[in-house]
Amino acid sequence: MKKRGCGFLSSVSALALLGILACAAPPETVTPAGSAVTCIRGVVQYADPASGAIVPYSSVAVAAWRHGKDQGLAEVKTDKEGKYCIEVPSEAGSADLRVLGLERIEGKNFVCEGSANNISLAVMTGRCGSGNCLEVNISALCRERVQRRRGF
Repeated sequence: MKKRGCGFLSSVSALALLGILACAAPPETVTPAGSAVTCIRGVVQYADPASGAIVPYSSVAVAAWRHGKDQGLAEVKTDKEGKYCIEVPSEAGSADLRVLGLERIEGKNFVCEGSANNISLAVMTGRCGSGNCLEVNISALCRERVQRRRGF
């Protein structure tokens, strides 16, 4: 019987982690026409672990959750400059924004995560593109994901 190398195990581990992350994200919510929404926009960035430079976090999901609950409200991806705009139902009261991503930088795996919590949605209402949005920037912290070996 052939033994599989560590490459296979790390691939399986990475796929399992991605599967868990994908299941944890809230579904993209479509708000019915006429419902009050609050748009939140901003920039997501992180400090590059290799250089220390602050860089935009492109193509990462920004998820909105009802504050203090595990109820997903909406989700969008950032553009190439790390900018996002998300519309959240105003009746939610307050929301938390979460960012979670996996990055490979200079041959090492990193988990990057950040959040902005307890954002009051009653302050203003408006849709993305209207110019009447809350401004919330998110800084993600990246930490190296160390591969752990399991004995057989």
